Amino acid sequence: MTKSIRFYLLSAFFIFNITSVFSATIKGTAIDKQTGEGLSYGNVTIYDKGDVAQKKVLYGSSVDEKGNFEINNIKAGKYILVGSYVGYTSFIKQIEIEEEDIFVIDIRLGEAIERGLVIKALILPNTIDETLLAKSPATYDDPARAFLQKLSLVNTNDQANNISVRGNSPNGLKWFLNGIEIPNPNHTPNAGTARDRVTYSGGGVNMLKPEFTSSTRFSYNESNNSLGGQIFTNVQSYSPKKTTIKLGLIGLEAMHSQPLNNYRGNIFASFRYSTFGLLTDLIGLDFGGEAINYIDYNVNANYRTQKFGDFQLFSVFGTSSNVFTTQRDTSLWEESKDQFDINFKSQTTINGISNKYRKGDNELNTTLAYSTWNTTRTGIQLDNDFSETLLENDSLSHQRLSFFTAFKNKSNLGESTIQLHGRYQSYTLSNFDSLLNYSAKGQFSGLILEPSIGHTFKFMSTFESKIGLGALYSSQTNEFSLQPRFSLRNTFSRYIEKFIEFNYSLRNQTQTPDVYLSRNQENNLINSQTSFSKAHHFDLTYATIKERHQSKLFFIIPHT
Repeated sequence: MTKSIRFYLLSAFFIFNITSVFSATIKGTAIDKQTGEGLSYGNVTIYDKGDVAQKKVLYGSSVDEKGNFEINNIKAGKYILVGSYVGYTSFIKQIEIEEEDIFVIDIRLGEAIERGLVIKALILPNTIDETLLAKSPATYDDPARAFLQKLSLVNTNDQANNISVRGNSPNGLKWFLNGIEIPNPNHTPNAGTARDRVTYSGGGVNMLKPEFTSSTRFSYNESNNSLGGQIFTNVQSYSPKKTTIKLGLIGLEAMHSQPLNNYRGNIFASFRYSTFGLLTDLIGLDFGGEAINYIDYNVNANYRTQKFGDFQLFSVFGTSSNVFTTQRDTSLWEESKDQFDINFKSQTTINGISNKYRKGDNELNTTLAYSTWNTTRTGIQLDNDFSETLLENDSLSHQRLSFFTAFKNKSNLGESTIQLHGRYQSYTLSNFDSLLNYSAKGQFSGLILEPSIGHTFKFMSTFESKIGLGALYSSQTNEFSLQPRFSLRNTFSRYIEKFIEFNYSLRNQTQTPDVYLSRNQENNLINSQTSFSKAHHFDLTYATIKERHQSKLFFIIPHT
């Protein structure tokens, strides 16, 4: 390949960004967010984003008797969309319309608690959406890296997005999609670890695209089976008709979204091929003896019915490889890894269906999913004469069938929630390290159940309290544990700008497969009945939302 061809390919790496979009209309429905019913004859108004203070109306429409509206012939630009209805707080959202774009949106209005009260809708630091993620530097479309910046969490190695919460192992962090716990959704989950060993929650590149998901939320203490925090995200319910192809630092990406059946549903699909793999395959670039490659796709289809609620089908797939070939020059060996040739591969699949059903003050969310996670790794040690010895050989095969359902009811007494998260999982593991004289191998399967109930209520106008009880059951160890939780928040300002909050919870977590399947020199299992890890968690938080700043004091008491 000539130097000129390489120059043009490398230039394209930085400047290639092709986007084609279609449509020029805003459609949607204005509904009561409590009952789900359409609000007849409300108003939808569009202001120029840069001139909203002047209240200059650029476009507008009234809502029909069923709550539907449509605004046509909108020019490209950034706007503020406002939905209003007598007796309700206004709906306000920033939108961006591109040339010939179609934009479909649900305007959900809540009844005003007090006439004239203004609610300031700001994004809390523990929530990341697509817009905020795009503005966060050096995050590579990864919400975990954004949380590391905004929540002052601890990163165990800057090559990956592993998060340590309250001094716990990053393996204590759990990822959730549409309510279910999912296997590690990161490429190269061995990145940044000693001799490239696998981790259960982190990796170099996240395979969930921001356009595929809605806002992503970080929590310290919601899951019944986690000591190290949780990341909750949901599949995006709608995206406008759009086709995008772009080449960036982390991959060559193609995305398309398409409304369906008179805008009652849509499909979304994305595909990405690693830029590093592309440059290695096309022009043979050498990244220091390490070849990294990954491929992923995100697909979802949404459809809204009148009688049975909203349905979502979703599929996530990602495969990655990391091949490290050491230099055949012993004078360049500076650390133990330099004596090894390491070959690592991983593959994740997540397929599921979700339903959201609302009626009056009740809401029912249900998800059923099947997921797999497979990894393999070999570590070949080189002697000074470059003779090879296989010293490390790891493999993990993991399948799980997951079920999640949550019922919510809102009333004058507050909000009540009943949840059940369960999964049947199967692991097959074979890890061997002759240097450490360590082995973990075998197969186990079992049922994990995580039921919980909770109630949120408000009193004395500024206080909010949450009381809940969770549980964790494992059929493998036949262990059951109750987990009480309590929180109390006092809001200092009627405009929701400052609050102080106290949280307590008893947390539990099952062990990782390599713990349960560890063996001694006689090849006998030594930890197969290890109990849950447990700890009492206490939080004290002071937050000023207006400045997007919060201070948190926490401490942990291990429970034995």
